[in-house]
Amino acid sequence: MGDGQFLNPSRLEYKMPRTYEMSEVEYIIVESVDPYGPFGAKEVGEGPIVVTVGAIATAVSNAVGAYIPEMPMTPWKVLRVIRQQQRKTQRAVADRVTAA
Repeated sequence: MGDGQFLNPSRLEYKMPRTYEMSEVEYIIVESVDPYGPFGAKEVGEGPIVVTVGAIATAVSNAVGAYIPEMPMTPWKVLRVIRQQQRKTQRAVADRVTAA
């Protein structure tokens, strides 16, 4: 994801997580009239599901401090990114100490 936009060229390359790979999500359907839908209707099925993956990926990336480019985001992949971030921070601190 770059600046909140999915980078996949189409949904054919987009990997959807399976039920056991996702956390529990509460969907809240807001009933309203869509001026562009037939008779005011709007979709209900795919909308809440598609955005969930991006929201979870963004939340994890924000918590870790770095983007995790692989799905599913297993604990081991997240831990690897956390350790990479820690190494970067340690190097930056060491560079500042050396420069001072």
